[in-house]
Amino acid sequence: MTEAHEGQMAENQAGENAVKDFAKTLVQDHTQSYELLTMLAAKTGVSIPKGSMPAKTLRSGYWPSEGAAFDHQFARDEIAAHRLAICDSKREADSRPGCRR
Repeated sequence: MTEAHEGQMAENQAGENAVKDFAKTLVQDHTQSYELLTMLAAKTGVSIPKGSMPAKTLRSGYWPSEGAAFDHQFARDEIAAHRLAICDSKREADSRPGCRR
């Protein structure tokens, strides 16, 4: 949910409409993923954290307040975060029997 919260912030602070649109997509996608994960966890008896990480862990503390500088830093951080997520997903898939390429 941290990504969704950061997306909400970006919707408010971004200067370019394209960045605001991307931020809105982040909010929708990550909220939907969290809801699906919550349902799966409930079915399997696993507990997951509620809400997002503490505010001090959000990347937002490092972003300029608004406008073009905000847009640039937000985009850079999101690209880096999503590249890392892709790498983590590939590594996890490669470690599962039957999932090796």
